Amino acid sequence: MKKCPTCGLSFSDEHTYCLNDGTVLHASAETGQAPSYYSSGEMETQVLHNLPMPAPAPAKNADLSRWLFLIIGLMAAVIIALGAAVYFSRSSGDSDKQAAANARNFLAENTARNSSATQAPSPAGVDLTGEWKGELLYPWGTAYSAHLDLVDDKSGNVQGRLIWTFLRAEKRRAADKNTVETVRGVFNTATRSLSLDGSDEDEPGRSKIVDRYSLTLTEDGNNLNGFVQGGKTKWKLNLKRTDGK
Repeated sequence: MKKCPTCGLSFSDEHTYCLNDGTVLHASAETGQAPSYYSSGEMETQVLHNLPMPAPAPAKNADLSRWLFLIIGLMAAVIIALGAAVYFSRSSGDSDKQAAANARNFLAENTARNSSATQAPSPAGVDLTGEWKGELLYPWGTAYSAHLDLVDDKSGNVQGRLIWTFLRAEKRRAADKNTVETVRGVFNTATRSLSLDGSDEDEPGRSKIVDRYSLTLTEDGNNLNGFVQGGKTKWKLNLKRTDGK
């Protein structure tokens, strides 16, 4: 007989290892009682079927690992989303600020341009103050002389008095008479253009605009050339400085 020194089970001599725990069997010296052993054959097969199976790995640890990886993934996704939101928010804010700044600059430039066009001081050496004379000839033969007295306040504002004197006509009409107009307007230094509105002094209140003048100052400063418009009709008008300035 052989006995397992580990679990104490006895086996027949044909066995070398314990069928329970695999320990090397030793010869047994026990007598006087029926030995507890497994022999070969059916009993051995039965013992093999009754051997304890290895315990499976706890599923709890695997579930915990899966939840841990899931939580870490969610946190990473949230951090990435927040970072992207902050980035695009800053980019959008910078774009809005730049657009607002561009709009302010554009408005300031246009305001300055319009202001300089209407209220810019006369350039150095240019003064429209003085006497200007010329002649207006209508296609049907009627002619008038023009005598313009201007005052330039050096800030772009110009005003004065224009006297129209009847000279001749192939056939004089009732409308052919001397006329006096009060003129007011602005001088644009960039284009050297003079724009005047003329109101008839014979009209009550002197507020009715009867003529509009669009004239350009020549480079030498001695001539104003352009047009006078009465109603829908334009006539060419040239005036020359006569005060010697």
